[in-house]
Amino acid sequence: MGDFWPGNIMLSLGDGSSANTELEAIFVFDWEFATCAPTAFDLAHFAAELWLDARFNSQQGSQHGPLSQALLSAMFSSYRGSGLDIDMQKIIYYLAGHVCCFVKYAPRTDDSDLNKTVLGEAVLMMVRAKEERWEELSQDPIINSMLDVSGITTRQTTQRTAIVLVPNNLTE
Repeated sequence: MGDFWPGNIMLSLGDGSSANTELEAIFVFDWEFATCAPTAFDLAHFAAELWLDARFNSQQGSQHGPLSQALLSAMFSSYRGSGLDIDMQKIIYYLAGHVCCFVKYAPRTDDSDLNKTVLGEAVLMMVRAKEERWEELSQDPIINSMLDVSGITTRQTTQRTAIVLVPNNLTE
């Protein structure tokens, strides 16, 4: 299992003053799990944490957005540049699965309506990936960053699946 996420990154920004924010170094560490994982799982875990952060901190979304997009772009570009396969369908399945598990078992808010909404968004993300509805997926800035680097051109497909979401009790 790969579990690389933004919490594994430390940045050294200049001398620490607000006037000097030039990036001097990036450090990557992992205190808990260090193991090999499928490319899709590692990329999805990283992207899911950024997606969750942006989704649950929407009041700060404009601040998180550009940094999250830059981090994703750099990570996906590095993977792609090394010759590793980037299977966007698998990545989005894993990303959405991660979101569902973490919202259910480690919610970031006590707002059950928001948790249900986010769960529904994750399920729709899987459906759209299955049907290769990249244009719809690209409406999300985090997903769009991944699609841009993966080389997928967004296009609308004609295949559709009717889906009805009826969330169960999230506390069970």
